[in-house]
Amino acid sequence: MKSLNHFFIVVALLLLASFSSNTFAQDEIASVEVGGAVTMQYQVCGVFKSDRSLWVFKPGEPEKVQSFQISEEAHNFDQIAVGDLITLSYYETVVLSLNEPGKAPEEKEESVLIRAAKGETPGGVAVEVNEISAIVQGYDPETGIATLMGPKGNVLKHKVSEVVRLSGIVKVGAVVIVRYTETLAISVEKDQGYYKAPKD
Repeated sequence: MKSLNHFFIVVALLLLASFSSNTFAQDEIASVEVGGAVTMQYQVCGVFKSDRSLWVFKPGEPEKVQSFQISEEAHNFDQIAVGDLITLSYYETVVLSLNEPGKAPEEKEESVLIRAAKGETPGGVAVEVNEISAIVQGYDPETGIATLMGPKGNVLKHKVSEVVRLSGIVKVGAVVIVRYTETLAISVEKDQGYYKAPKD
């Protein structure tokens, strides 16, 4: 589960930057989403079944070998071989919304793991969703300083962006909800002759 400190960092960043291209009517419930994606590829140059570890390098950088240990959850580890190309795709989204007063702060967490069937080419998708809310305890429109309280009583003061200040959507008693989603997709292409083992 994401820590409350992580939550407050996310909220602070969103309140500072995410509304830069949005304006809202004063009584409108606001919602905004930001996100990003990273894709990495690794060539397998060593498979060690004794400790379930792999030696890999990024294509074009065979001198920079890295080692990874694979958990028991990867039940198709035995299908991985030298020369395979592993693609990791990481997606991250944060949705922030401001709701009307009346709800107590809370935390929620959900996770889903989808794997290739045992004996098939390794691959899968893991999704983790964390949702946490906080109450706006105080807000100074002159300075733009908002005071937020999380589910466990954690309190943070932070300055919001100029656009948020002008929109009038930050009000004492409003509930700030952050939904943080991480998705990791893994696929494996079997050896297609990309990797040539070094000669002794």
